[in-house]
Amino acid sequence: MLRCLHLADLHLGWSANWLGEAAAAYAGKRDKLLQQLTTWVLDPQQHLDMVLIVGDLFETHRPGSALVESVMAELTAWVNAGLTVITVPGNHDEITYHDSVYRRYGERWPGILITNPLPGPPLELTIRGQRLYLYSMAYTGGLTQVDDYLQPYPRLESQGIHLGAFHGSLDWQTGERGLPLSSQALGEAAYDYVALGHFHRPKQQQIGQTTIAYAGAIASKGFSDIGYGQLTVVSLQPGAAQVELVPWQEVDHKVIQLAVGQFADEEELVATIMHFADPDLLLQVELQGATSFLFDASALASRLARYFYHLELVDTTLHLADGLLEQWAAEATIRGFFVRRMQRELAAAQDTSERRVAELALRRGMAAFLQGGK
Repeated sequence: MLRCLHLADLHLGWSANWLGEAAAAYAGKRDKLLQQLTTWVLDPQQHLDMVLIVGDLFETHRPGSALVESVMAELTAWVNAGLTVITVPGNHDEITYHDSVYRRYGERWPGILITNPLPGPPLELTIRGQRLYLYSMAYTGGLTQVDDYLQPYPRLESQGIHLGAFHGSLDWQTGERGLPLSSQALGEAAYDYVALGHFHRPKQQQIGQTTIAYAGAIASKGFSDIGYGQLTVVSLQPGAAQVELVPWQEVDHKVIQLAVGQFADEEELVATIMHFADPDLLLQVELQGATSFLFDASALASRLARYFYHLELVDTTLHLADGLLEQWAAEATIRGFFVRRMQRELAAAQDTSERRVAELALRRGMAAFLQGGK
C-alpha cells in the first residue's frame, strides 16, 4: 500500500488587492503554505510515500522568482526525504507559454513534472517496491484537443496501482483554456484512483472500481472562494483507494450572516460580532433583515477593525420604524398585498439563499413604496 498526499489549487502568488496596503503582507503570509506543510509532510507518523500536486500550484504562469525558488526548496526537501513528488500544471500556471514557470525552471524542477499535452502511455514508477502507473497530462494551448470530453488513455493490463491525475472540469464544459473531463470515461478507464484539480471544493465519487476526487483548496482566495483547511490523503493499493480528509489548519476567512432584527440596538449587534474577534481572521458579515434602529455599517466596521485582520460589513438591512411592516401588512392596498405576499415568501424559504432573495425583494419593494406612496 502507498500513502499519497493529493494537493491542488494552492494558487501561490495570489494577491488580495482589496486589502489595500495590507495586501502585500497578507500575500507573503499566504505564500508560506508549502513551508507550513513541510512539517506535516515530513512527520514520520504520517507515513507518506508520495505527494501529487494536481494543477494551479501558482496563481499565474509567471510567478515571481523568489516565490518559485522558495517553492522549489520545499519540494526539494520532500524529495530528499525519500518522497516521490509529482507536479501537474494547471490552467492558472499553464505550461503553454514560453515564459511559463514550468518551461523556465523545468530542468531544475524537483521530482517529476508532467509536460505531455495529450493522454499517452502511463509513466511507470516503482515506489517502496510497489509498481505504479501514472496516467496524466498538462493542458497546453494549441496542442491539447478540448472540443469534447477528454478520452483518457486506456488502463494497461499490468499488475500494480493505476493512478490518474488531471486538472480540469468534471462533467461540464469550460470552453477554451480548460480541460473537460467525463466521469463516465474516467470510470471506463478503470483506474484505481483519479486525482483531480481545478474545482475548489473537496468532492468524491465512486464509479465502478474507480474513486474520483477533487482535493479542493486548502487556502482561501477571498470571501467568495473560502478554503477548507483540510488535506486529502489517499491510501492506494492495486484495485482500491481509500480517501481520508485530514484536518490541517483553521481557514483564515469566514463569512457569516446576521439577522439584525434580533438585536435591540447597535451595542447588541457589536457584541455578537465581537464573539468572532481574532487578529488573524478575515471576516465578512452580511447584515440582513429589517431593523428598527439606525446604524452606519462603514463607521461600525472602522470601529471594530482593530480586532480582526480584516473586517467587512455588507449591509442589506431595511430600516423600519416600529410596527411599520405590520401596519402596512394590514392595509387593503397594493402595498399591503405586496408586504403580505413577501411575508409568505419569507416563511416558505427553504434555505438561506431563498430567504436572502425574498428579503432583498422586500427591502427594495418597501423602499420604492416609501418613495412613491401606496
